[in-house]
Amino acid sequence: MLNRFFIGFLMLIISCQKTVNEPIDYIAKVGDSYILTDELIRSFEFSMLDKRTMANPLEEHLEFMIAELLLANQAYSIGLDTLSSIQNAVKSITEERIIEEVFNTEVLDQIQISEDEIEAELEKLAVQFQLQYLPLTGKQEAERLKQDAEIQGLGNVIAEYRNEMMGNSGRTADYLSPYLDYTSIDPVLLNQIQEFPVGTVQGPIEYNGQWILIEVVDIKRSPIAPEDFESKSESIRKVLYNRKAMEQAEQFVTGVMEPKQLSTRREPFNVLNKAFFEWYGDEIPSYDLLNRVKNGTMAYHKEIRQILSYELIKTVDDSWTVQQFLEEFRPARYPLRDDNFTEFTNQFADVIALVYRDHILLNLAQKNNLANKSEVERDIKLWEQKWLYQHLRNTIYKTSKDLESVTIEQRKNTLWESIDSLKLVHKVTINDQRLDEISASLDLTNTTQIQLFKQNSNRMAFPMLDPNWKKNY
Repeated sequence: MLNRFFIGFLMLIISCQKTVNEPIDYIAKVGDSYILTDELIRSFEFSMLDKRTMANPLEEHLEFMIAELLLANQAYSIGLDTLSSIQNAVKSITEERIIEEVFNTEVLDQIQISEDEIEAELEKLAVQFQLQYLPLTGKQEAERLKQDAEIQGLGNVIAEYRNEMMGNSGRTADYLSPYLDYTSIDPVLLNQIQEFPVGTVQGPIEYNGQWILIEVVDIKRSPIAPEDFESKSESIRKVLYNRKAMEQAEQFVTGVMEPKQLSTRREPFNVLNKAFFEWYGDEIPSYDLLNRVKNGTMAYHKEIRQILSYELIKTVDDSWTVQQFLEEFRPARYPLRDDNFTEFTNQFADVIALVYRDHILLNLAQKNNLANKSEVERDIKLWEQKWLYQHLRNTIYKTSKDLESVTIEQRKNTLWESIDSLKLVHKVTINDQRLDEISASLDLTNTTQIQLFKQNSNRMAFPMLDPNWKKNY
């Protein structure tokens, strides 16, 4: 369950916001809003635009970011931020971002990596194992073949076994690994392998539904030069940081949830699970689930209505009815798939626990006033600006009653005419000196396109520049 919420929390999201105080390091000012230098760099490096088609990639990229911010500012001025769709989206991202900040504060900010830990990791990486192994389906057969291997050698037993099972196509070399460091071996196996004497047949070990005979053929240790520590310490530090982040996040969640002794009532769960499976088959539910249920006409709406007052969740000091769960459940934050009912059921059971967990974390965030941290407010503002830009852009595109008669070129002209007119309302200032410094420091020829998503919600790690600017806008 850990990976459903944790991947992506390591990202530092820099955004722009309306502010009275001028930020120190901004690249552009649009009205009363700013685009920060780090924001431009991140947006450019992860952009899905084809930079090869741009004469001046960074300058054009900034121009598109300014265009989006101009439209967002205009959307604020005409009150589009009061639309229920925008407000619900902002509410959802606000909760998601505040929960992230809980992990930042309670987990990430507590992580420390010492020089001794880096040196110990380097020592471990210098040790490599070569393994010979034979996977088998039955324990009794594995025990019999182990006795043969102790007399004949595992390599000979593998050769005989493969010849018997596959004819001459079976090759003993297929069951001899290259030299592997500990990061290439499953920790479940590593904990046992590192204690095995070289050249002795071990097992049978139960692993992934099979029984394995295994032999450490050789162990070699590469010498560590003083310069190795200097050249590899930063990458090792990142590995250790990520490992500690995952481990400590799991410990933190366990510490929060275990005392609650959460349980789910079977009868309402079964009804709710079946109804949501059918609901997801028709559409992915969005916001305001309780209102949708109370006023919906589909069979699954009616089924849920019948159990709204039923107790769904029970803890040592709290309980939730189905109605309370619907009030807290944000489908966009917990992706579910309707491909298979059994898989959906397992996922939905996890989701119920996650929704309650997030409720606890939001209360913790409120207690510690995390929602008012400047970096949290900025991240939320950037998402809101993105959604407002998208809404106003779509509105401008729908100015013609007969959309089929409007060419892409005409749409481009309409959009850019609107943007140019907005520059007369919201003054645009670019920090040219800072832009030149960034241009000199970035690799503008790198056209690699990478997208980052938060695994817990499958949302992009941060708002991305609209990829349609060069093609359609």
